[in-house]
Amino acid sequence: MATLITVHGTFAHMPLPPGEDPTKATTPQWWENDSAFSDEMRARLSGDGQPLTIDPFVWSGDNSERGRRLAARRLLDRFEQIEATGQRYAAVGHSHGGSVLANALLLAAAEKKPLPGLQTWLTVGTPFVELRKERLLFLRLPLIFKAIFIGSLMLFFMFAFDVAGDFFNGRLGFDNERRWQRLGMSTLLVSLPFLVYYVGVWWFDRARLFQYRKPVRDRAHAFFADRWLAITHEDDEAVRGLGAIESTNFKIFSSEFAVPVIALSSVFLLPFAYLSLLSAPNTMVGIAQFFKTEVYKLEDYSPEIERMETDLAKLRTVRRQIRQMRSGIATRSPGTGQDLTALIKERRKMRREMRQKFPEFREVSRAVRFKRRFFEERGRACANGQLCGAGEDWKINSKLLFYLVTDEASTLVLDPDQRPRGTFGRLLTALIPILLVPIVFAVVSVAFVLLVQWLARIFSFGLSLALDRATKSEINRAALGNDTESEVALRAIPRPNWVQTKAEFLPTELGDLVAARSNEAAVETIARLRNMLSELTIIEDVGNRNQSLLAILSWQELIHMVYFEVPEIRSVIVAALASKDGFDLKGQVDSRSMDALAQIQPQLRTTDPGARRAVGSASGANDQAVAASPSV
Repeated sequence: MATLITVHGTFAHMPLPPGEDPTKATTPQWWENDSAFSDEMRARLSGDGQPLTIDPFVWSGDNSERGRRLAARRLLDRFEQIEATGQRYAAVGHSHGGSVLANALLLAAAEKKPLPGLQTWLTVGTPFVELRKERLLFLRLPLIFKAIFIGSLMLFFMFAFDVAGDFFNGRLGFDNERRWQRLGMSTLLVSLPFLVYYVGVWWFDRARLFQYRKPVRDRAHAFFADRWLAITHEDDEAVRGLGAIESTNFKIFSSEFAVPVIALSSVFLLPFAYLSLLSAPNTMVGIAQFFKTEVYKLEDYSPEIERMETDLAKLRTVRRQIRQMRSGIATRSPGTGQDLTALIKERRKMRREMRQKFPEFREVSRAVRFKRRFFEERGRACANGQLCGAGEDWKINSKLLFYLVTDEASTLVLDPDQRPRGTFGRLLTALIPILLVPIVFAVVSVAFVLLVQWLARIFSFGLSLALDRATKSEINRAALGNDTESEVALRAIPRPNWVQTKAEFLPTELGDLVAARSNEAAVETIARLRNMLSELTIIEDVGNRNQSLLAILSWQELIHMVYFEVPEIRSVIVAALASKDGFDLKGQVDSRSMDALAQIQPQLRTTDPGARRAVGSASGANDQAVAASPSV
């Protein structure tokens, strides 16, 4: 007795659509027990004189690496069940069914199971997905393990910051040998939780990703490479298309795609900076303190202010009287009988005398004015001699910024001592900040925009490269079905990555037959499409229209889907099975199929010395196991 296990590919085993009649007759697919392929295998082959058993292996069929690995585990269990009976068996997988087969055999190699009953395994049109594991152990860990990984480092981080604090404060004695010994011992102790956890997850990762260990790959090659036969057309769409993914270069994001948005945001940097400044108490207190000590020099002018205090008090009284009279509260100054004109002359005289008496009168008066506005409230100093409101009062903060901008702008452009007198002088003093400040801020805004544009171009260029790389990686992941967390999908290759054997494509003569069958199906589809064009134009619902278009396709328009429809390919599979122990041929196989089999039968051509040694030892052990297995 012999068994042939058939493994379908991606999307081949799909549940019926909702509402579909399960009793509706459909053509069996190649891997099912009553298909044309299964019937021909039973008609042309037997197992040691007994009927050949066809054993379809059904898996999810999802384009999912995890799904394929779960299926591989179940398939290996099926192999071991047959091994226990002593039967000879073979397996054939189409498309990613071949990937399931290869994963099952790699798993067997990891468990050191040579599977002597497996006579051959055939892959038909299989694009073997090549992956690499993430380079950093942290990135390969599941999310929960990542969280524990970081938690195990926290004690070391806290210790490191404590040591850094001692170092910068000068409390870390470099000349103390015992101090270094204690530091080294403490470092080891606080690192111990992380080191223990790291070793644990390293072993966990090593066991979980066994397929990347060289001894496992060499063992898999030694056990199963010489029993492999690949039947793949050179123009197979799945193999060629997925194999070209890695070398495909495309650019989706322009190198300056982010510049307009970022540059537009820079226009609002000044208002944003202003609002941020208003809401930063410590910063506002620091600005006020800086101008108090470095610009207005209140501390330096303290002796002058004390000497001028009496004269300043008289000057403030006159100013107050002038304001009252101008506002209509009084027409004459109380107690003096002076009118407005006389008071103005009096103020000018007092200022002139004070400038003569005190050479730094102008600077001192500015300092006193600044102090009374922002550091005093109702004649009393604010708390701690700081800015009133301690930077928490937005009203005071805004007044401070406005005062600094306008006062400093006027002072920088027009020397107060050179300012014209009278109304014209006051008007000029008011106009200077009105004209100058917007110009200055406009220049600063333009400088900001140009700077941000330059930085945005650099940032956008780097971001475009990263996004293109991420997009390509996501396309690779979706196309290759990589849904693992710890591995990166690279491309598809025509052989398992643990086989150091070159995979040969179908010879030209046989490949032409496969292509011809695909072309026939394409011609039939075009004829059906032509006949349905008029009907498609009157279907208003897009979903129904798409469904009708899909119904036209037989999917045999693809070379990837017609292998088992070609009699010559089935003959090659028969010839391959008949050449193995336990499978007997009924009748004959044509010479063309035998010639094709001879051309595509892989030969061991590895140049890896380690793999050659493994092949020599494992092949001998496998031959002994096969010879010792009972024949049924």
